[in-house]
Amino acid sequence: MKLLRLVIFHLLIFGLPLAAIGAGVYGVVYKEALGRYIDRIGSLANIQKSRIEEILTDYNRELDQLTSRRQFRLTVQAYIDAQNRENLAQLNRALQDMQYAGSYAHVSVIGLNGIVLGSTRKESVGQDMSAQGYFAEAKEKNLVHHFYKSYSGQVYANLAGPLVLDNRTLGVLVAERDTEDLYKIFKDHSGLGESGEWGMATHATNGDALIIVPGRFDTDPRAALEHVLSKDATSAPLTRALQGVEDVWDTAIDYHGNSVIAATRYIPEVDWGIGVKVNKSEVLDPLMRLRQLMVTCAIVLFAACVVTSMYSVRILKKGG
Repeated sequence: MKLLRLVIFHLLIFGLPLAAIGAGVYGVVYKEALGRYIDRIGSLANIQKSRIEEILTDYNRELDQLTSRRQFRLTVQAYIDAQNRENLAQLNRALQDMQYAGSYAHVSVIGLNGIVLGSTRKESVGQDMSAQGYFAEAKEKNLVHHFYKSYSGQVYANLAGPLVLDNRTLGVLVAERDTEDLYKIFKDHSGLGESGEWGMATHATNGDALIIVPGRFDTDPRAALEHVLSKDATSAPLTRALQGVEDVWDTAIDYHGNSVIAATRYIPEVDWGIGVKVNKSEVLDPLMRLRQLMVTCAIVLFAACVVTSMYSVRILKKGG
């Protein structure tokens, strides 16, 4: 009984203060580490958004340069007005020159009725493109965010914009360019650790998130423009991003069901949502090791209190 009282006494004198100090230190370190990582994820999201906006600016500048070529517009007008073989040949040569100069997959001119007037893709001439999602809007302004996937799985952007000459709208120019520069910035995972990744999505017609750039661990080669994330997955970063939410939080759940620290950004002009995330377990791993060390120290302290108490009882007995 005397031994038990001594153990409790030593724990109260030494163990309780040390436990309180340890818990306080752990709490401060936890909050500091989590706060720093949240700031880092937010900064990475800002950087990625800026990179994407720069690419969109380049796409728009590129399209402006194509649609502002007066000689090309004169050639298109001549063909529309004359509709003869000579004018068609001139239009096709102009399109081929534009294709080779810009390394485009294909370049086409679509009439105001949606019929392809000329194209470097010969089989598409005469086809009705009026049902294409970009066509109606591209008659009024430049569009650079309409993507499609080729049979080989390569993702292309349709740079589409109106051809206007002397206040007369002639049709729509469509230049199909690769998106390697856009996808390249998502392959850089600097600062994201072992589990971090980012992706990008846009709204599908039913409101789900259509994946434009798959995450780092989505290894399905068909994922881009085919995989979707349900709009009901309200805690997923990409779903929140497409809701226009720009924030950082540590309570998100990703598409694998992992608890993550995530940041989202949104580009309303093109309806693109960007998600950046890292597994919370990876961020907290050093803190978990610290906690294990503190638990080990507590066990050692308890054992030391027991040993000290036993030794004290023996001394008292000898003294008595």
